[in-house]
Order: sequence, then C-alpha cells, then structure tokens
Amino acid sequence: MNTLYGGTHNSPQDPDVLIYNGDTVSIYNLVIDDVVQELRHDQGKLFDLSFRSGARFSCWRGYQAIYEIAEEKMFLNAVVACGAATQFLQGDTTVFLDSLYTDIIEYQNGRWIKSANTTITIGNSSNLVRWDGVFDRVFQSEKIIRIKNGRVIESVDVINYIDDPDRLNRGLGDTIHQILFERIIRLDWVELSDLECADGDTYVVTIDSRGRVKAISFADYETNELDDYWENKMYKKCFTHLKKALKELRFDEVYWHGQRFDDRIYLTLWYEGGKLENWSD
Repeated sequence: MNTLYGGTHNSPQDPDVLIYNGDTVSIYNLVIDDVVQELRHDQGKLFDLSFRSGARFSCWRGYQAIYEIAEEKMFLNAVVACGAATQFLQGDTTVFLDSLYTDIIEYQNGRWIKSANTTITIGNSSNLVRWDGVFDRVFQSEKIIRIKNGRVIESVDVINYIDDPDRLNRGLGDTIHQILFERIIRLDWVELSDLECADGDTYVVTIDSRGRVKAISFADYETNELDDYWENKMYKKCFTHLKKALKELRFDEVYWHGQRFDDRIYLTLWYEGGKLENWSD
C-alpha cells in the first residue's frame, strides 16, 4: 500500500479544495472522478490517467475541483483550471472550466453530488507524516468524514502518529533505513559475506503500525522464487541474522487514516574489503 521507500520519485499532485465549517482546506480525495467513472461505465474518458488539455505534471487531470459540505450534504461548487482554486475563491471566474463543469453536473442534477460514496480526509497540513508519492497524504491528526449517497453519515477524529519518547522517531521515514543499518552493521559480516548476504541485494524490512519489525525479505524476488537463485539455508540464515539484530527496535506508532498498515523500508547492503556499506536511496 505504501510505496514511500521504494525509490520512486513521483510528482506531488495539486489538491482539490473543500469548504467545511467556514474553513477552506486542501483534500486529497478524488470524489467526483470516481462518481463520473461509475456512472459512465466507459472507464472515464474524462478522468483516466492520460494527461488532459491544460494538465501538468503536478495536475495530471487538467483541473481542480472545489467542494463544499453544508447541511450534511456533499456539493460540487466548481471545476477550475490547474492551480487556479485560490483565484476562483477570490472571485476570478475566468479560471472556471464551464464545459467540463457542465459535463460533470449533467450526472448530478445540480451541485449536490447525490451519487457520492466516499471518505473525505481533512488534516493539519503542518503535521504531514506519510504520503504515497503522488496524491494521498496522511497527517498526524485528521478528521475523517464518511459520505454515503451524497450525505454525511459519520465524522470522526483520528490520530495517525503516536510519538513515544521511549521509542525511535518514525517521522516521514527518511532516516529509518539508517537506523536499521546502524543495528545491522554490528553483526559478523565476515561470516555473513560468505553467505552472500550483502552483494548489493535489496532487503525489504516490514515495520507494522505498532512500530515492531514484522518481517524481512528480498525486494526483487517472491519467496517461492528464491530457491531458483539461492540455497534455502543461505537466504534463511541471512534473514534470521538480520531479524535478530532488529527485533528489539521499537518505533513510534503510525497509522494510515486511522487504519493499520505496514511500512516497507528498502535497505540495500554491500560488503567489500571488510566494510559494510549502506547503498539505500
């Protein structure tokens, strides 16, 4: 689910906008896109991943949507050109995409999105703890609003990052692989190098939401493929030694919009000349 540590550097996407309880906030939920695709049954020529006219790398859809929640209903106020949400909210109607907006509301019988079945996430933008590399972002504290048939059916507050002073900081995860490496380097790499445990292979270290190292595997192979490349005893010994070195680590707890998920940390190791190196991105 989370590819934060996979070495993929995608373009962050411009968010849509939601007016809620008098505030104007950024949201990272493709609300109207999903609705129109479902109603059209044509794989959404209007909303597929190809670049639309006026699109850019940070706005592949070619537009931004402006929503409002009022009277416990979900409304679509406007569809505007990429990066023009602020201008529209300040009264600039030249950024309004009239033809596209009309095409969308044709299926909605007005601004109220009666077909919307979605979950809206409102977070404090100063407390980002995770993102998926493209669009979805997870904040330390969030309000989760569940919409069914265009109406609000539930609104709950969640905490996605539990900072424990007695645990290792997990933050955005940028330095986790270095923390892991500092533990792994203490192992007997003279012995482990004979098992080819650090020949430039990339390991996946899985850390669960509660902050414990859950599993270790290779990034490039499924478990059932390993026998074609390594002897069973060799790779099992590598995994056993690495997991033993990491099993006592306790990281802060992190959740994805209030739900449990696993962090996958990619760790590339190289041993040469009596020295273990961290080649992780």
